[in-house]
Amino acid sequence: MDYIVKKASALTTEEQDDKGLTGIPQEWPVEIYKYTEQDIPAGFTVMADTDITELKNNNQASYDAWIANLHPVLPPPAPPAPIEVVTQFEKQDKVVKLASAAADVDANSMATILIKIPGTPNSGAGRWIDGGTAWFDEQHKDDRIMSVEFTDEDNLLGYGAGTVVGTYTDTELDSAQQGWRIPNKRGMIEVIAMGGYGFAPAGFYMKITGKKGGGLTTGTLYMNVMWGKVE
Repeated sequence: MDYIVKKASALTTEEQDDKGLTGIPQEWPVEIYKYTEQDIPAGFTVMADTDITELKNNNQASYDAWIANLHPVLPPPAPPAPIEVVTQFEKQDKVVKLASAAADVDANSMATILIKIPGTPNSGAGRWIDGGTAWFDEQHKDDRIMSVEFTDEDNLLGYGAGTVVGTYTDTELDSAQQGWRIPNKRGMIEVIAMGGYGFAPAGFYMKITGKKGGGLTTGTLYMNVMWGKVE
């Protein structure tokens, strides 16, 4: 098939400027139309498609250089500086503290431990809880830790003494599936806070509720807790 072709050399300098073609290879075809036996306009010439392909191949390198000069390839942006992520567990601003408590089993087979978080309320002070263990002095296969909560026993928030302000217990479960059963052979359970630490604000209480198995109404629930204090 034949075409009518205008090369850049057929344009004046002003025309090249107007079309944004300043610096284009002069042999490069800037306009191409199918030849249908029409009159050939000034500046155009008839060429076969194979001749156009050869013309482009002979000038491709110069054309690419011209394009690159018009639109230089910018170097990729420098990657952002790495951000050092330090978890509460990794921060070197805490001193490990140990605490423990106990409570007797009542007539309902329940035992409730309350530990007040040290520090001045509303000061930002508190403890970063790492984990703890709990057990009954005598084992029974149905011994359970029913819940581990944080409560406002002194009505600091004004919603009533005993208001639950946080919990490790999955309260979306059926009550029969909440908490942990204490393994009979081991005799205790151990809990470690996910992510290294869980924060407990000063003035609130850690409340651990256990239930003695077998309907027994005697015995004692014990608990150890390891937490961090910022110093």
